[in-house]
Amino acid sequence: MEHEAALIQSFIKKDKQERYLTLLAYNKGRDKFRLSLSHLELNYERAHKILPSEQYSASIIDLLKRNNAPERCYIICEHSEFDRKVTTIEQALSLLFAQRLVFFISCIPGKLVYFENEGLGERYLLY
Repeated sequence: MEHEAALIQSFIKKDKQERYLTLLAYNKGRDKFRLSLSHLELNYERAHKILPSEQYSASIIDLLKRNNAPERCYIICEHSEFDRKVTTIEQALSLLFAQRLVFFISCIPGKLVYFENEGLGERYLLY
């Protein structure tokens, strides 16, 4: 839950944080949180849109590593099969990149996160 709470506290609009943190406190609430990922209200002051020229899996891996991402990351995903997995950045992106799923790859809790929304080109680096 460290990655999830840090994501909310660092990258979600202040007036929505308490609601999402409360949802994380119990399993059914966590499911509601997971299924609402595409509607989270990001704090766009800390969300940096990834340019179309960088929207390739290898480019995103390089971008994360340039920002000091460790080898392993934590996935928060609307699809339960991938949610809460701890894996390498490479493996996470090979599973999820451009699959039209909503997900976060948390590299450093509350400090460095990759976000991909279901719309084409909706990719952000959160830091």
